[in-house]
Amino acid sequence: MAALAFTVAHYTSEQFVVESSGVVLFDFSPEIAKVCLIHYAKKDEWLLAKGRRHCNESRRDAAL
Repeated sequence: MAALAFTVAHYTSEQFVVESSGVVLFDFSPEIAKVCLIHYAKKDEWLLAKGRRHCNESRRDAAL
C-alpha cells in the first residue's frame, strides 16, 4: 500500500472539545455542477468551508 501524502489521526468522541459547523455550496447550473472549496495555501489543501462554534453561538451562525 502506498504511503499517504498527509498525516491521518483518529480520535474518539470523548477527545473532542471544539465543535465545528460548516456548509457545502453547490451550483447546479445547466452547464456543469460545481461545489465551492477553500484553498488553504499554507498547506496547499482544498477544504470545505467551516468554522468553530463559539459559546452561545448557534450551529447555523457558526456554519455561515
